[in-house]
Amino acid sequence: MQGPTGMPTRDEFVTAPGKGPNILPLDIPPLAQQHAQQVSDAYRTGGAKAATTKLQELVQAQPALDTAYVNELIRMTQPTLQQVGAELGVRVSKDKDDSKKNGITRDSLNALAAVAERAGPEGQQALGKALADGLPNSGQLNQFDDVLQDMKTKNPIGAVLLGGATVTELQASGKDKAAKELQREHKPLDYQGQWKPGQKLSEANNAHSTNTQHDFNKAVEEGKNWVEGDLQTKKDGGMEMNHDESGPKLSFQEWLAKGKALGVGVKVDVKLDAFKNDPVKKEAAVKEMVKQVVDSGIPGERLMFSVNPTEARWIREALGDKLPNATMGINAPDGALTSDTAAAMQQHITDNAPRPVSFITRYKDIKDASPEVIQALKNGKATVSVWNDPGDMSPLIEQADDVVSETKKLKERGVDGMIDIRESTTLAITGGKLKDTAGDVKDSVVSSFKGAVSFGKWK
Repeated sequence: MQGPTGMPTRDEFVTAPGKGPNILPLDIPPLAQQHAQQVSDAYRTGGAKAATTKLQELVQAQPALDTAYVNELIRMTQPTLQQVGAELGVRVSKDKDDSKKNGITRDSLNALAAVAERAGPEGQQALGKALADGLPNSGQLNQFDDVLQDMKTKNPIGAVLLGGATVTELQASGKDKAAKELQREHKPLDYQGQWKPGQKLSEANNAHSTNTQHDFNKAVEEGKNWVEGDLQTKKDGGMEMNHDESGPKLSFQEWLAKGKALGVGVKVDVKLDAFKNDPVKKEAAVKEMVKQVVDSGIPGERLMFSVNPTEARWIREALGDKLPNATMGINAPDGALTSDTAAAMQQHITDNAPRPVSFITRYKDIKDASPEVIQALKNGKATVSVWNDPGDMSPLIEQADDVVSETKKLKERGVDGMIDIRESTTLAITGGKLKDTAGDVKDSVVSSFKGAVSFGKWK
């Protein structure tokens, strides 16, 4: 992944409390006012489908991370959204399904889901409330819940946000029957995000690769509360998430926007391989990355940078006093972890203060380290994770009990982080049991023989 050892870093974080979900900005820019009128006009001429399609069109024409605009536009269109919710609710009450040519319920909900992906918690709540207010308190929601269920496959991010917000608002309004019906497929949306203040590493469930829409969707379907992506430059000079996967890659802005909308932790694995032999250009690219992260509005408690020591310095310089709670993940040097190594690494804690620091070390370098040395490396401030370089741990792979035993020893000696939750289509060792299917992998210590790794859950 990153640094001379080729390893990523990972560790624990907490989220910022943020504003309450009922608070929307009071300053309405003229653009939002104009666009709200367009949505209203669309409803008058074409009903729910036309209004929601126009709303989606306007939102997606703006930068992916312009959450403030989207929230304000949703607020300005609230009267129209209430009409949309009422119209869809009538269709539920009268058991009116879409025709093949005119998908009013289907197209309206899909459009609102796309809007929810660009909105902040305030906007997501407003969308859910408009739908909840219009729905009858019935256990028979007909095509409404069918569309949301289908959305879980085609657009899982939208389903989590729109379906979840609707459940939350149905519960808040006392429509228990309708809420119970939707909750069969959709968890209530927590507007404070999926990664909470004070959560520990043992609760982290990281998606090790979310560079493509397909992989990001998969992470959402699996309920990950952290997403990890590999930052590269595009040929046209922009930035994208890329680790040689097939298919179209997410732009850096798109990737950040999705993580922000979901309220998950985002781990930027800084690669920028195009500049690996040009430190001047790489420094400029790293600092541009930092600017985009700051501008995204993602709180520092949900951010991690996976970097080598030089890149950590560049990031510190670019951040200044911004994002003081963003974590720097720094690779320990190759070689056995000794008291001298620990003392040398402590300087990174000082250099990066007040930001949290996480160290990552190879299994072979830490396997014989004493608890005292590991605690010296942490120095009461940093955390330590171990990477199961497949070459290092291969003797243990054939004996699951040895893997579990060694994991327990590492944890008891002070190692904070899991090692690898990469899914394997051939073999995964989970909790001391061999499993055949990749879908079963969640808390594995060792899974597959690939080099990419992720932080994850301790058993």
